[in-house]
Amino acid sequence: ECSKRANNGKFTLRDLLVVPMQRVLKYHLLLQELVKHTTDPTEKANLKLALDAMKDLAQYVNEVKRDNETLREIRQFQLSIENL
Repeated sequence: ECSKRANNGKFTLRDLLVVPMQRVLKYHLLLQELVKHTTDPTEKANLKLALDAMKDLAQYVNEVKRDNETLREIRQFQLSIENL
C-alpha cells in the first residue's frame, strides 16, 4: 500500500525494481554506438572491453531468468501430479 501511495498508484515497488534490470540489458546497444563513433584508440579499446562485459552480463541475466522460469514450470508440474 505504501508503494502505491508513494507513486500515486502508478507503479508498485516490484515494477520499479524491474526497470533498472531492463536498462542493464540494453546498455550493450549504447556501448555499440559509442564504439562506432569513438576515434581515440585507447578509448575505443576501453569501450570494447565494457561492451564485452555488458554482453556477458546480459547473457548471464537471461540464462538465470530462463532457469528460474524452468524451475517454476517444474514446480507447477510437480504440484499438478501431487494433486491427482
